[in-house]
Amino acid sequence: MRIVHVGLPDRTQSQYTEEQVQSLWRRGQLPTSALYWIDGMPDWRPLSELFVAPTPPTLQSTAYSVPAGIRQPFQPTNASPAPIRHSAANSAIMPPHAYRHPYPQSAGQSIYSARSGGGRQFAKDPGNLTRTLIVLLKVIAGFLVAEILVEIAEIVSLSSPEATYASSQALELILGLLALSRLVVFIITVVHFCKWMHRANCNVRGFGSDGLEFTPEWAAGCFFVPILCFYRPYQAMTEIWNASNSPSHWSSLPIAQPVQTWWALYITAWFVGVVAGRLSNTARAVSELQMSTSVYIVADVLLFAAALAAVHVIRRITEMQVDYVTYKS
Repeated sequence: MRIVHVGLPDRTQSQYTEEQVQSLWRRGQLPTSALYWIDGMPDWRPLSELFVAPTPPTLQSTAYSVPAGIRQPFQPTNASPAPIRHSAANSAIMPPHAYRHPYPQSAGQSIYSARSGGGRQFAKDPGNLTRTLIVLLKVIAGFLVAEILVEIAEIVSLSSPEATYASSQALELILGLLALSRLVVFIITVVHFCKWMHRANCNVRGFGSDGLEFTPEWAAGCFFVPILCFYRPYQAMTEIWNASNSPSHWSSLPIAQPVQTWWALYITAWFVGVVAGRLSNTARAVSELQMSTSVYIVADVLLFAAALAAVHVIRRITEMQVDYVTYKS
């Protein structure tokens, strides 16, 4: 009785008898995009081909030997076999090509395509990059909270009759150090944010989304184009959101409210910050300094909210893409 090795889109592999595979297939417990391999086959094939003909596909007469050091698969028991993960302990029973995912990118295939043999997978896995970007955004949010507290202390200090020039300068120094530290983190965050936009766009293209306006490069680079940077990043993010939500029908989806909120907060914070900077440069009296600092607080609060909104958008898009790849959507 032949053993059928089944590769699933979630990167697990299982071994079944032919009768078990047929039973699972009839009950709909195996995805149509699963692949299979039987000893003697040159490569993985779509599992659906195994059930097209009345009899299993005839193997090629050419002998395809198992690489040296790999034994024949064990004979399964009557119990349903558990998925076999790659490890040193089970490497001896792995079929050929088991050390790479059974949904390879074929030669000449577009870098944006994540599908082969009908399966779903990421063109570029966003997991680690998403986690790093979220941490960076939260660090920026933390710096903003610290700056807001120092700015409030500065307003209180300016209102006090006991305020001295030395105390005011000390608060300004603290604000300067916080702003400089946030700038360093912001630059690192921008790099990761652009990489994430590029990767997310690659993935939705691989999911089969047609008619996308933004290429991965343009989705990442539109932030740096004067004038266009005020609205094109919002459009690029909206396109990624909708295509992640429904790769085949993304163009018919409504405007994504979370993306709209994130961009409105960011642009408003930018304009308020510009106003605060001009007020600070022209301030001469104590009341004018208090006014400019108050406007800075408003700008920082908006930036804080924008950072949290960005975390939500990035996390949700990644979740939708993971759901699609793992067949949860």
